[in-house]
Formats: sequence, structure tokens, C-alpha cells
Amino acid sequence: MFSTLTDPALRAVLRDSGASLFDAFDLIIPAVETALGQAATPGSGRIHSMTNNYESRMDAVNFSLALDDGLQPQRLDQADLILSASRASAKPPTALYLALQYGLRVANYPLTPDDLAHPSLPDVLLANLPRLRALTLSAERLAAIRQARYPDSRYASLQQCRDELAAAERLFARHALAVLDTTRMSVEEIAAHLRHP
Repeated sequence: MFSTLTDPALRAVLRDSGASLFDAFDLIIPAVETALGQAATPGSGRIHSMTNNYESRMDAVNFSLALDDGLQPQRLDQADLILSASRASAKPPTALYLALQYGLRVANYPLTPDDLAHPSLPDVLLANLPRLRALTLSAERLAAIRQARYPDSRYASLQQCRDELAAAERLFARHALAVLDTTRMSVEEIAAHLRHP
């Protein structure tokens, strides 16, 4: 029998049942406790130790939807995190994942060709620099994503993608922002890096 029960009483019943038991927590918890230097606190119904309730997570999701793709930039000061990158680089799904799983109010702000033509990030991003997280990906991956959306367009061309990514990285470097390369990362991995930079 394989078990991932967290309730100590139920785990004891299984342990005393005489069945061959493989308790995932008995196998993993001691190593995690040692690594963290603290004892585990059993509990059920928790997601990533999240204390946010349903309403606050839904508020975060609604916030992320309302501030998707650079909408309502005047509200960026209300965001827990602001994701910025070239267009079509995993910002919306990452923002929604962080909102739904962790209750974080995450906005995403794509850098447009107009933004990339300036020597500095847009003022609205500069005003919120501590919460800004810069993302990038390979030009080949960006071109493939754009090609699926807008086949054979200038927007999807490899050269256009290279130019935009280089311009975005120059802007991020100018403001000393660490840049997360998401080329080979899942949304879950991106979210984990953004929560713990």
C-alpha cells in the first residue's frame, strides 16, 4: 500500500494494519526536517503551505486578468510582482499560476517596439522597480511561439525576435535587473524562481 496521508491518526491505522506500507512522508520527512533544521507540522488541505483563502486567491486571479498584457498600468503599484519581457514570452500563464496557487497579485507588462526603442524602461515600470521581474527566452523559442500565432509574419521572424530580445536585455541591464531565462522552463518552474529569486 502506498500512502500520502498527512493525518497522524490515519497514518497510524495504516501502519498498524499489517499491510506492506510505503508511506511517502515517512520516507521523505526526516530528510526535509534535517535539511530545514525544523520539525514538520502535519496538516491536511494545505497547498504549498498557503494560508490564503479562496476569496483572496480569486481576487489575485481577477487582478492578474485585469492587468494582463499591460492593461491598467496605473494599478501596477498594487501588484505583488510585475513580470516584464518581450511579447509572447510566458508572462500571462505564469502570472495566473502565481495568482491561483499562491494568491499573489501579479501583473504582466510586455515590452512593445515603442518601449524597446527608448533608452530606459517605461516610467510606470521604473516607479515599481523593486517588484519588477525580468524574463527572457531564446530567440528560436520566441520565434516558434510567434510563428504558431502569426505564421510567416515579420513579428515571428527570427531576426525580429533576436532584435527585440537584445533590446529588452539592454534595458534590463541598464536598471540592474536579474533576467530569468525561461526557454526550457515550465510555468511551475518559472513561478518557483520568481517567488524565491
